[in-house]
Amino acid sequence: MAMTFGEKVAHLTGLLEGLDIDTSEPNGRALAAIADVLKEAATTVKDMEKRIVSLTEQIDAIDEDLDGLESYVYEELSGEDWDEDDELEDFEVEVQCPACQETFTVDNEIVQDGSINCPACSELLEFEVSFDVEEDETDDKE
Repeated sequence: MAMTFGEKVAHLTGLLEGLDIDTSEPNGRALAAIADVLKEAATTVKDMEKRIVSLTEQIDAIDEDLDGLESYVYEELSGEDWDEDDELEDFEVEVQCPACQETFTVDNEIVQDGSINCPACSELLEFEVSFDVEEDETDDKE
């Protein structure tokens, strides 16, 4: 089995101590300093490995939660038989032209098309459609 970084540093430190290096000499001081830096690096690496394991577990938990939410949103809320080509229920929206201030009504087909020319001034009006799920008012009271 391969040694971890910390185990390798401990092994090298043991070898250096076994050499009985004189730390009053420049070479000995340099080797002792290198050994100290390696010990600090090994401690840092070990701490980072623990953090990585913890973060990986958290990410996995979030991923599982997200899978559950996706399943709920895409299957339960929109129905398993939902197709992008399915039509929305008929509805009408009152629109005011920003150019001439004319107010007129458009139906869902025009909204789905994304644009219409103002019947009064021919200004091109573009629609951006966003469907937000409304919260039940009883949820707000709890």
